[in-house]
Amino acid sequence: MFDPLLSQLQSSIDSRGGELLKLPQVLEERRSLKGDGIIKNWLWKVPGFRRWRISRLDAGNKLQVLNSVAYPEYSTDKPLMGVDLLWFGLSNKLVAVLDFQPLIQEKSYFQRYFSGLKSLKNRFPELSKDESMYSFDPSKYFSPWLLFCRGGLKQLEGPLPIAFKEFFRLLLGIRE
Repeated sequence: MFDPLLSQLQSSIDSRGGELLKLPQVLEERRSLKGDGIIKNWLWKVPGFRRWRISRLDAGNKLQVLNSVAYPEYSTDKPLMGVDLLWFGLSNKLVAVLDFQPLIQEKSYFQRYFSGLKSLKNRFPELSKDESMYSFDPSKYFSPWLLFCRGGLKQLEGPLPIAFKEFFRLLLGIRE
């Protein structure tokens, strides 16, 4: 389900000079004991980031997950990048979250790092729904411009792949 987005993400990391790091085999790939799911993990060293982790869960038509977190270099106060894409196949439901997670919740910090994300959110109003997804205070963990959608195949075949590509181009500073 998310393999094209995973390939796009890995290609973006490669084009930025990313170096794939070797993981212990036990972390690299694990199959469920029932044999109906597999988790694969990748860890990258990317210029400007101390680590970039990608995890992919494939449980067939039951569940598909793509998760990624990018940790900036310690020498900067740049936000973390977090992505969660979940497909619940039995109910044909999609949940997607893309955000630059702020280290501090201050106006000057947001002005310094979030103008691009704010612009991206304005370009994709279908990923800007104010649905409640929180079981905790969002102002502690997310930016005000978090991209979020809950839907089905319509979103996965429409705005989400485009916003996903633009989100990573923005994060990596890639220009066409």
